Amino acid sequence: MDRTKTDPPERIVGFSEGIDDEAVAIAFSRLQNFPQFKLIRKIPLNAVLKHELSRRSRILDFGCGSGHFLVDLYQILNRKKLEPTLFGLDIAQTMLNHSQISFKKKNITGIELILGDGIKIPVEEGYFDVVSTSLSLHHWKDPTQILSEINRVIKPGGRFILFDFQRTASTRWFRFLRFITKRIVPKALRAANEPLGSLQSSYTENELNKFIINSSWKEEKYEVSQYGPFFKVVFFKKHTFT
Repeated sequence: MDRTKTDPPERIVGFSEGIDDEAVAIAFSRLQNFPQFKLIRKIPLNAVLKHELSRRSRILDFGCGSGHFLVDLYQILNRKKLEPTLFGLDIAQTMLNHSQISFKKKNITGIELILGDGIKIPVEEGYFDVVSTSLSLHHWKDPTQILSEINRVIKPGGRFILFDFQRTASTRWFRFLRFITKRIVPKALRAANEPLGSLQSSYTENELNKFIINSSWKEEKYEVSQYGPFFKVVFFKKHTFT
């Protein structure tokens, strides 16, 4: 019988993806080209594209990893004849190096990459129109503080898209990802317990709500949608009028 959403498993933390390990970065980057991962990326991508964008817009991919989300977004915006400025932030220089490799393969230039952990993003208040993050929340050391920092760098009227695993996923998803981790993914990811470790260390919607009400987003509107073992949260920052 599947576990109910009121009975999530205990959160397992302390695993290490080895994000600064070159073998892990290579394996992770290759995984992003699988059709399943391309399909998953469409969920936060579509949420970004629902915002009214223009040449003057700035979009940040927070926790950009190997840059595949930014590549997809760039190509879509290019087809739409839109030219907003794109940025990527990641805690690992190894991942940023692989972002550059991803851009070079697609002849993409002009995407600015930032090395950092998100506790202090080196831009002024209200710099970005849209911030999106995919499968990074469960790595954050201080979700409340990082949520507030993301709020700081989004301009009034902007939006923030958060997409991640949810630990209230049914037991069949845990079994499936356990099989994938042990049998399918490259050796470097198996050694890092991925992708099962990400699901085990993810948050529930109730836990996320607690982070939100203790952050500067507490007065803002947000919407939560469920997608199998994932949830998507779209935050809408209010306009300010003087």
